[in-house]
Amino acid sequence: MKKAMMFSMLILITSTMCQADMKWQSELTVTGKSEEMNRKETINVFHTGEMIRIENKDSIIIADFGKEKIYRLNPENKIYQIIDPQNPIYQSESSKKIDEILQTVMNSASLNSTEEHQKINEIPCQKFTLSIMGSQGDLWIATSLKEFKKLRAQAVRLAKKSSAASHFLPLAETGAMMGKIEDFVMSSKITTSMMEVSNRIESVEIIETLPVEMFVIPDDYVQLKVH
Repeated sequence: MKKAMMFSMLILITSTMCQADMKWQSELTVTGKSEEMNRKETINVFHTGEMIRIENKDSIIIADFGKEKIYRLNPENKIYQIIDPQNPIYQSESSKKIDEILQTVMNSASLNSTEEHQKINEIPCQKFTLSIMGSQGDLWIATSLKEFKKLRAQAVRLAKKSSAASHFLPLAETGAMMGKIEDFVMSSKITTSMMEVSNRIESVEIIETLPVEMFVIPDDYVQLKVH
């Protein structure tokens, strides 16, 4: 279940990015075979320069692509954790095995274009079909938007460092490692034997500058150290 949800969320960010700052909001919906698996969540993503901020229901992820560090914030308890992909804990043999498994999964993916087109939030999109490890999916991709190369390149670079990126920064990792989607995914629906996971971009905004403080750890947060 975790891998299916991770993949569907991640595919959202295979979208790349322009020189201006950008923010978007998406709706994640999980419909499982049992009610306990059902879930609906709003995800907000903000990107500026070498930084990205991902807000979901329970946490905030801030990634500094330049410093190659990821910060996981818990707003409820006002604590944060620093994830350094170069830390030996993320370079263990078990972590390397995880990397190998993820790479195998991504390499197995098959993406095919169709002749179907439609607009999502006034943005022209083309439908693609996806097959990966027995799961099937439909993707609507904004192929005319070429401003998104920067974020994708940053995600690829960080994802290749270690499994820390895949665990703590899932939205950037899967699409990056897959290497099959170059443009912005406006909508996706992935169907597995256990569930259906859908993501849809509800709004996209390219703006001149996002507030710098959005990408800074608040002063009243306490660091949670992992040894």
